[in-house]
Amino acid sequence: LVALEGLGDGDGAGQVDFGTLLSEIQVDLDGQATTVIVDGEDTFVGRNGTFTQDLDGLPDVATIVLFLQPLQALQVLNGADGDIDIVGDDDVDGVPTTHYQVTIDLQAALDALDGADRAALQAAIDRLGSDALVVDVWIDDDGVVRRLTSDIDVGDGQTVTVTLDFEDFGSPVRIRVP
Repeated sequence: LVALEGLGDGDGAGQVDFGTLLSEIQVDLDGQATTVIVDGEDTFVGRNGTFTQDLDGLPDVATIVLFLQPLQALQVLNGADGDIDIVGDDDVDGVPTTHYQVTIDLQAALDALDGADRAALQAAIDRLGSDALVVDVWIDDDGVVRRLTSDIDVGDGQTVTVTLDFEDFGSPVRIRVP
């Protein structure tokens, strides 16, 4: 399971099946419940019970949610450009982790993707207006990412700190793909 904080009108929640590359996250944006489902290379965004694969009509903040879809957020780590700092040891939900701060080269991350993943990340990069992103990541002793957090410019001089917490590994995942 994944928890999302710092974006929209409240916290979000979702679930990820890393084996089948299926994920879903739900967050309230601009007073509307928004669901993003990624099924392999297919991305669906739902508002008011209607799903679309057209990313062009989404508000900026919804595109950022696409960028923060759990699987895509983890794929972005492929763009780490060598500027990796060890912040220190920390606990995430009672699990010992090492906290790193990583500068992500978004173009390098984009180059590592194809299909819908590439399109979703490109849309997010276009809206973010930057080719780099600083991400804090907490990794446990087994190499499992437990938390990602980043300050994201959402326009109009506003920046939000968004946090993805990964928890309850092994729990059943039930996602209905549109």
